[in-house]
Amino acid sequence: MDAPQVWSILQAHLQRAEAELVRQMGESSACQLHKEGRMTYPLKRAEGALVALNDARRALSAAMQRESSLSPEMAQAVFLSQLARWREALDIHRARHDPAPSWLAYHEGGVAALMELSQALAGAEPAPAETTAQQSSFALQE
Repeated sequence: MDAPQVWSILQAHLQRAEAELVRQMGESSACQLHKEGRMTYPLKRAEGALVALNDARRALSAAMQRESSLSPEMAQAVFLSQLARWREALDIHRARHDPAPSWLAYHEGGVAALMELSQALAGAEPAPAETTAQQSSFALQE
């Protein structure tokens, strides 16, 4: 796998995450949805996925500037580093006495997206993220 293939995989995941966020939001803005109390688990999960993948894209760009080349191993290391950061944030929220459901969903989405990206880069078949989102769908209240 070469650098263009890595970027292509990342771009495909970003496009899918963006499309899911747009689908979840419908015709409303995030501010409007929050104000009206219509934030949902799938929406926050989609938002987290898109943010995590954009974080991974920025981290990969920074690593490429330092190294001036891109190998699949370097990309995987960058993605796994981002995954560890998002898992740590999720663990922090889970450990709270009364965790905010929206933050849990947000970080769960980021972790799932980065796991799928890492699996895709490794050539493994990713686990379907929609299953968890559908099973855990609930209205968020903070």
